[in-house]
Amino acid sequence: MPHLLPMEKNKEYKILLFDVDDTLLDFTKAESLSFFETMEHFNINANEQMHSEYSRINRECWGLLEKGRISKNQLLVRRFELFANLFKIETEPSEINGFYLKKLSEKAILFPDSLEVCRTLSLSRDLYMITNSVAEVHKNRMENCPLNRFFKGSFISEEVGYPKPGIRFFEAVAQKINNFDKTRALVIGDSPTSDLAGANAYGIDCCFVNRRGVPLPENITAKYTVSTLYELCGILQ
Repeated sequence: MPHLLPMEKNKEYKILLFDVDDTLLDFTKAESLSFFETMEHFNINANEQMHSEYSRINRECWGLLEKGRISKNQLLVRRFELFANLFKIETEPSEINGFYLKKLSEKAILFPDSLEVCRTLSLSRDLYMITNSVAEVHKNRMENCPLNRFFKGSFISEEVGYPKPGIRFFEAVAQKINNFDKTRALVIGDSPTSDLAGANAYGIDCCFVNRRGVPLPENITAKYTVSTLYELCGILQ
């Protein structure tokens, strides 16, 4: 891991709003581990094809949440209802979801760049987490996570009252941060439909953390695009 020296204060961005899943934490890996642990617990003989189908269903359900067409509580059980129907699984979907969330809340898997970059950026800026994650899952997994000491707080959509990418989510965040100034704040995230779309709608600069090299949708803009958080440090120096 490259060593990052303390940075001089950047005059442009004072407040950094970090998404969590697949930006700071390797949610894809945590999700896969939790899925197979859950299937094993309920004696369901799962394979990669089943996991792929669950991931597809899960993404579609979260997409509905982002569009305001489903609530968080509905989403959590609905995804396992659809999955169980697809594979003729008789276990109660709410039970599957409950165990899955428990396993997920035990996993805060850092990307190799997350800890050092956040430590460095926190020396000259105010860092906050912004997430659509289930509140209990986020709080449990972050309780002993070393990232915590570098952040001034977390804004969880369940507690804020609105999910990303809704403008009201970002308005609520802005109201709770002292001396918030759009021109000196930057949203940093991996999701074009959540983090970047929300930043675009609210009128705030954003950085696309594109670890997988996927194309940015034509209707979404990002002031910066990086493949690692180390690159973000280079931009902000």
